[in-house]
Amino acid sequence: MLFEDTGTIRTYYRILEEGKTKNNRIRLIVVGMYEVGKTALVNNLVENLDEQIQDVQMRSNESTEGIDVHLCEITEGNTWNKLKSKRNQKQMTHVLNNATQEEQQCGDASHTTSDKKAASVTDGEQKLKLELEKEEFQGFEPAPLTDGENKLKLELKKEALQALLALEPSQDCPLISVWDFAGQNVYYSTHHFFLNEGSIYLLLMDMTEDIDSETKQHEMIESFKFWINSIHMYSSMYDVDKELKPTIILVGTHKDKMHGTDNEKKEYMARNFNKALETFQDNMNIINRICPKMFLVNNLDAEDPEYAKIREEVRNLAEQQCYWNEKQPVKFVQLEKAFDEVRQTGKEIITFKEVRKLNKNIPAPLESDNDIIYFLKLQHLNGNVLFFDTDALRGHVILSPQWIIKAFKCFINHKDAHIPPRLLRQWNEYRRAAILSEKLLVDILKKSAYQLDCQIEVVIGYMEHLNVMAKPICPEDFPEEDNSTEKDPSTIDKNARKVNRQPRKRYDFYIVPCQLQTKPNEDIDKLTNPENWYQTQALCFVFKDMFMPPATFHRLVVACMREWEIAQTNGAFMVYNRFGAFKTSERSQLRLWYWDHIIYAKMVFKSQKEENDYAVDPNTCQNCRRILYENLMAILGLLPRSSNITKYTPFEEYIQCPNLTKHNQGLFKVNDCIVKDEFACADDHEDNESHSMNTHVVLKFWYKETLDEIDGDRDRDFDRVPTDVDLSKIAQSLEKMKEIWLLGIELGVPNVKLEEMKFDSWQKKRDFSFSVLMEWRRSKCEALPKLRKTIRAVQKNKDHFIDIYDILDANDPCNAASNSGLGC
Repeated sequence: MLFEDTGTIRTYYRILEEGKTKNNRIRLIVVGMYEVGKTALVNNLVENLDEQIQDVQMRSNESTEGIDVHLCEITEGNTWNKLKSKRNQKQMTHVLNNATQEEQQCGDASHTTSDKKAASVTDGEQKLKLELEKEEFQGFEPAPLTDGENKLKLELKKEALQALLALEPSQDCPLISVWDFAGQNVYYSTHHFFLNEGSIYLLLMDMTEDIDSETKQHEMIESFKFWINSIHMYSSMYDVDKELKPTIILVGTHKDKMHGTDNEKKEYMARNFNKALETFQDNMNIINRICPKMFLVNNLDAEDPEYAKIREEVRNLAEQQCYWNEKQPVKFVQLEKAFDEVRQTGKEIITFKEVRKLNKNIPAPLESDNDIIYFLKLQHLNGNVLFFDTDALRGHVILSPQWIIKAFKCFINHKDAHIPPRLLRQWNEYRRAAILSEKLLVDILKKSAYQLDCQIEVVIGYMEHLNVMAKPICPEDFPEEDNSTEKDPSTIDKNARKVNRQPRKRYDFYIVPCQLQTKPNEDIDKLTNPENWYQTQALCFVFKDMFMPPATFHRLVVACMREWEIAQTNGAFMVYNRFGAFKTSERSQLRLWYWDHIIYAKMVFKSQKEENDYAVDPNTCQNCRRILYENLMAILGLLPRSSNITKYTPFEEYIQCPNLTKHNQGLFKVNDCIVKDEFACADDHEDNESHSMNTHVVLKFWYKETLDEIDGDRDRDFDRVPTDVDLSKIAQSLEKMKEIWLLGIELGVPNVKLEEMKFDSWQKKRDFSFSVLMEWRRSKCEALPKLRKTIRAVQKNKDHFIDIYDILDANDPCNAASNSGLGC
């Protein structure tokens, strides 16, 4: 469970205290290449999934568009029976339609009413209803309750909720939602919205394809790597205290088309999967996610015993996860079931007013809009809905993943035949330069086969929020710059780190980066190393496990279009499929591009100065770096949401040697550069071209503020190994530092050792911090300056960092008195 702050923690436990039940719901996601047999496998796993289709051969040839979701009940015999709606579509539509006809209360007012309930209620539940109705009475201001009255009120709520649990179907039957993901590449940009650590995955591979064939090997292995990496990346986003358990089951398909005995077929399957896993053999974090058991299925035979074994293994893996049998509020379960009822009527999107109405009609409603919003945020984090608590999007909740995929697909797969002659010019401009006019956008949505014409504003709002498209900033005059920064490169405004984002006038059209044309490699080389411009070293965002979803770069380009004007050349925008240039000031541009798993950023400047050091403005560079970092974190869903300690980041910042420009050459980790004063650049050079690099020279533009803070003058000498007392004081200051785990890694404490410390002292963060510092001193015996630099390196993207010198000064009366001008 992820919490944003102490307020939401209290909200959750307050709702939990009113009534709780166990979570025994499984989320199964089926992924793999297109036409590998995912839909056929799902049809064979789920009983009576589609009674209209009798021919299994026909089922095996079906192709999923987007994502199909099936909610099933797991019976005692371990069969999965698709649930049917308890209320028919007419009844559910009536409930939702009433939401637009009634006055809805907003804010913190209670939304519990005396609606008629089909089920009988206990005396305790009736007392609770009367109590809450009193609170809702307009103009009624009850006197503050005493502690005893508050306790009695809570007991009444518990009594009512226990009665509701008694009316529920047996809690012994778990539910499973089966998600059938489409395998076509066009859908890959949206699938990651629904991948998380709370799911079990079936990863399929067609065993009739020759993995040794160069053509097929590349396609099959790349698809396999994409899904393994995506699952690992989006399952590692949030650093909750959880032990890593297997969640990925490998399944070979089309056994019926293979040759040989059953044992020979299984041996062939194992060889193919092992070959596909070779890339990850040294990455135990990924390998540990793979279930040891593999399965080979006959797509045409629903009675194949392998399907029963897969169902059993899915449940076994789910029961090993930390979320299994986790306590959750009864009220959340009730509203989640109401959402399931709506989904089964085919409704994919509902308004917040309709959510209020659903909440009002469940036996134990949530008490306020704040509680409903908190519930929706948790559903969003769990991948069950899409909900963003912003002014533009708060009014709608996406119940079905299919809706967002349909919306996205409208912009990707629209056909020429649907374009009226009056919009032909705009259509050709969209295909050529990914420029989407407002008229063309509305026409595309109105002619969509998915009936999105009545939800145009919602579609546009989501496409903008998810960084699928954006309106570029219009050209405008920049304020005159203070040329003092050019005269003296050592000066820097300490307030420059505070990025000032003022509203800017925008064009009346959108750009959709995923539709941009690709520039030839030789043209990209010229764009990334422009002549007649003063340049910085390339700042590199290097994604771990050598994997970055391409959609990440496209969304970063959209974010940059909101921040800066797109640079132009010969009257044309300088944005392409793998590259973008943005005008960050009157004389500077940000050049942004990517190769494989690395996003590169370089600042280029025009100036009459003759030296690079005087032409490049560190303020501009640092502001751009912060904006890029913040947007990347937001795109990846990593903005601070909880008090959990950060253990994993999908990317790290590197700096490239200024003498090298080729991809993945001469890269140095920024954290290492901050800690070290000098290092050699030799690995990617000819022997006679190798050279030393000075930290201040390498980082002086992108990270000058960090260097200035580290180099600040001190009246006291701290060049010594810290004592136990020193480490105790420092540990106290690090108690709330979310990056303490990453600090341990940077200090050279092995991950295994950190896990041991976590087991011993995780509940008291101060004790954990102290253990990390003691282990560092024991193994390294390094001085305080090294620790201070490492802390600053880990917090380089923070507005303020924890300065251990200040902490030790403040705790030393003699030194504090000396610094204030007084004697000891």
